[in-house]
Amino acid sequence: MKRSDRYPNTNWFMYYNHNPKSRITTDCVTRAISFVSGIPYDELLKKMCSFQIETGYDPTDGSVGMNKFFFSLGFRKNAQPKTASNKKYTGKQFCNYLLESGCTQNVVANIGGHHVTTFIFSDGIYKCYDIWDPTDFCVGNFWIN
Repeated sequence: MKRSDRYPNTNWFMYYNHNPKSRITTDCVTRAISFVSGIPYDELLKKMCSFQIETGYDPTDGSVGMNKFFFSLGFRKNAQPKTASNKKYTGKQFCNYLLESGCTQNVVANIGGHHVTTFIFSDGIYKCYDIWDPTDFCVGNFWIN
C-alpha cells in the first residue's frame, strides 16, 4: 500500500511530500519552511547549517533555535491559539480558525507536541499538507511569513 493511500486526502488534509528525493524522514521543519517560504529545500538546508554554525542553535529545536531561525527568515511568531473556553485547537479546527481570523497566508505550525507542518491557503480554504495526517492533534505556536 502506498503511503498516500494510507493517508487519504480529506477536507483538512492533503498528502504532500516536499522532500525533493521523496524520502520519508524526520525533516518536517525543513519541508515545512521550504514549502511555505519558497526557498528551495537544498538551499534551506545550507541556511540551516550556517545558522547552527554561526549561532550554536539547532534550527529544528522546538524552542529557542527554531524561533530564532524563523525570525531570521522573516517569519512572524504567533502564540498558540485557544478557543473562547480556553481549549486548544486541533489541526482541523485550526483550519477554520485561520479562515475566521481573516488570514489568507500560508502557515507553519507546531502540532502534536513535536511535529511541524504546513497549513496552505488555496481556493478559499486551508488544508494541512504533509506526509501523514496530524490534524487530530493540537496546534501549538505558528509562524507566518
